[in-house]
Amino acid sequence: MPNKPILLIDETFHPTFLSSYKATVLLSEKQISVSFMDYVRKKYIYFFSQSSEEAYSTEVIKKILTEQYLNEKNVKSRFIVATPHVQIIPASFYKEENEALAHHFVFNNDEQIHHCPSLYDSMLLFSLPAPIDEILQPFNQSLVYPHIQASIHLANFHLKKNKQKSTVLVHLHESFFEAIVIDNEHLVLMNTYSYQHADDILYFIHLLYQTLSLDKDTFPLVFSGQVDKKDDIIKKAKDFGFNIDYARLHTSNIYSYRFNELSIHRYASLFSISQ
Repeated sequence: MPNKPILLIDETFHPTFLSSYKATVLLSEKQISVSFMDYVRKKYIYFFSQSSEEAYSTEVIKKILTEQYLNEKNVKSRFIVATPHVQIIPASFYKEENEALAHHFVFNNDEQIHHCPSLYDSMLLFSLPAPIDEILQPFNQSLVYPHIQASIHLANFHLKKNKQKSTVLVHLHESFFEAIVIDNEHLVLMNTYSYQHADDILYFIHLLYQTLSLDKDTFPLVFSGQVDKKDDIIKKAKDFGFNIDYARLHTSNIYSYRFNELSIHRYASLFSISQ
């Protein structure tokens, strides 16, 4: 059953001007978020997000996208899709003719393979669930990213904003989470991990810091995604001495005052990849 949606609209937004906007859509198993940027002013003026207790069906996703103006041919759009099926390789090693073999070797599935360049001179190979590929067919001119691309950009932004050289970012989805480790301005780790309970995540974070010999003071632990600041995992992480921080909106953009109503860290990844 879908929960009550969040809808924040700046008074300057109007469907008549859709050709002047760029849409960013975040799709995960149980959540859909949509934003519109007025690219003349580089200002985000529209935000929609809705979560569900159960996984969205293909029909419901299509209906929501239509209601959010994504069926308009003149809307420039890009999609960020939550998927655990993603791997990273050095850009210098990438050969398109080998991507299917490499991806299938790791994930043992026959889903369509996508790729996109990323930060730190890397290339991301990823696959999407078949229903999502079907949904995105009408948007074949749109850019499609795995969500972990947004997490890499978000971690990189935090380094620069806080004038740091190292950080750990953990982004929570409904059934898996993404972990990004940057040390001395180098990407050390990028991976996805499934979990059933919040304690699974905390156990992994402990193991991550221990295995990579990460100092808790030197490496702030940045949370984003489906986590509340009052959740038990945050309390336990603080009790264990982690230096907790939360994801913020990328400062290269302007945001409507309406966005002040958001729990920013939950949606910051929607805005982290530069337009």
